[in-house]
Amino acid sequence: MAYGIIFDLDGTLADTMDDLKTAMNSMLTILGYENRTKFELINFINNGAREFVRRSLPTAVQGEDFIIDSALNIYDQEYGKCYCEKTALYPGVAEAVAALKQNKFKLAVLSNKQDLFVKTIIAKLFGIDTFDYVMGKSSLPHKPDPSSALFVAKEMGVKPHKCIFVGDSDVDMKTAQNAGMRSIGVSWGYRKAELLKASGASYIADAAGQLVELATELVRIMKLEKKLSRGKKKNKPIQAPVTEVIEEKPTSAPVAEPINEPKPTENGLNVEVKPLVDPITNEDSDKAPMTITLTTELKPSEENQEDKQSTNEKKTEEKVEDKVKEKPEEKPEEKPEEKPEEKPEEKPEEKPEEKPEEKPKTKRAAKKPQAPQDNNQISISEIQDENK
Repeated sequence: MAYGIIFDLDGTLADTMDDLKTAMNSMLTILGYENRTKFELINFINNGAREFVRRSLPTAVQGEDFIIDSALNIYDQEYGKCYCEKTALYPGVAEAVAALKQNKFKLAVLSNKQDLFVKTIIAKLFGIDTFDYVMGKSSLPHKPDPSSALFVAKEMGVKPHKCIFVGDSDVDMKTAQNAGMRSIGVSWGYRKAELLKASGASYIADAAGQLVELATELVRIMKLEKKLSRGKKKNKPIQAPVTEVIEEKPTSAPVAEPINEPKPTENGLNVEVKPLVDPITNEDSDKAPMTITLTTELKPSEENQEDKQSTNEKKTEEKVEDKVKEKPEEKPEEKPEEKPEEKPEEKPEEKPEEKPEEKPKTKRAAKKPQAPQDNNQISISEIQDENK
């Protein structure tokens, strides 16, 4: 896999300070302001040309955008006249860049300087085939925003975590951190090594010849970290199921606990697991466990709902009765065959009914013929007397 190195320009690859000073003081002279020393100007660079111009202006006008924009136009014109007069590579930089290229590193340059000047200086000092990508100020936010560094890495075809950012300022070190890259700070530039370390530099190079060694060491560390991360990923799937099973076991225990005792739920309903008994036959539910659990879980809910939700009593009772009726209906059909139900038919309740029926027949039959005969005879005799 390819690894990449992104270089800063001013103070890292080349010493551009003399030409920067010439252009800036020419601008200040044209505007009628006092010139700046080289030491002052060194403290103003690394944040782009506009910020470089603003800081170089007198303090009284540093907040005037119109003056800053006008001064920037003058500065660009003056710098275009001298940007390659005294600019030169630092000792050993050309050899270090060539060695890195031979070691199959992808190489790029990223600067906050104007894009035209950056490309022209690199082409003059290194030629056009040394670097895979060169970019100055663009529409992207300037460093330390990671946008430009990430864009350059993409153009090189290298992932950000496989890139090394080489620079001389705290801005460069912060850019590397923000983009997820390693960094090498160079102590021969415009900032001190202590500031680079405090800004997060992975290594500090005191000479250009150390760049190859440090870059190779960082690649070795990257490869080692990659192996370690792969090992962790392989072990994670093995350990994860064990912890999950251990955590899930306690959750199953509470389900089996309330076998004989009701337990209140979050809604305030008492749920009994006890009634594994058929509500109709009062027999054990080994034959039909499903019907028993449904009826027993719903009945306690009715009792608790009567206390808290009186408005829903009728609805819950009807639902429970329907569920109880649907499932136990099958059992009563088999039970009429049992003996207790046949006995009422065989009991001697019919015998006492037959005896009283026979006795009144004999008595009534003997009396009735006599009574009508006496009545008839009397009535006939009386009629005969009347006729006579």
